[in-house]
This record gives sequence, structure tokens and C-alpha cells, in this order.
Amino acid sequence: MIFRSEAMIVHTRESPRLPHAIELRVGLLTRADILEEPKLLLDGVTENVGRGGVCVLTDQALPQNSVVRCELSLPEISMNIPTLMQVRWVQRIAGKSKYRAGLQFLI
Repeated sequence: MIFRSEAMIVHTRESPRLPHAIELRVGLLTRADILEEPKLLLDGVTENVGRGGVCVLTDQALPQNSVVRCELSLPEISMNIPTLMQVRWVQRIAGKSKYRAGLQFLI
């Protein structure tokens, strides 16, 4: 859970986050896209990974609370891992045209 105020940000998590960069592809799902390829695809890199989700850096903002289909690329084992995630929060990175987003694993 994340509490935001102008003075500070307090993080309370069920499990720790480990800093680890994993390339991933994110596809925004609408009701019509559930059985087809998502129309919006973007690439990103995780900033950290935890049991409940990931923090990802992207060039484009994702709509908060949207469901996305992701593929995590693990080059050390030559495999892409598909998963569904929900966008929990998004913030623009000051002074850059990049965004940081918290994605929660749904499956």
C-alpha cells in the first residue's frame, strides 16, 4: 500500500522488493482485447521486483487501474513469461519523458 502526501511518501509492503532489471512488453487490455493482441504495446524495464508485483519504467503513461498483459523477458534462460497485471499507480519522472508505474500480479 502506498500513502502519498506532499511532504512524504510512505511505503508499506507485504514482501520486500529486490532491485532487478528485467525487460518486459506491456499490452493494455480492453474488454475486446481479452482474446486478441492488445492494441497498445510498449516496452519497459523493471526497476524492482517483489512477490506481489514490479515497478517498471516506460516511455508512456499507463492508465491507473487498467489490466495489462505483460511478457517478462529472461535472457539468461531464453524465455518470455506471460502474466496479467493491474496498474496500481503511475508517476511521471521529473525532468524526463519517462514514467514509473507499479504493476500488481493478478496471476
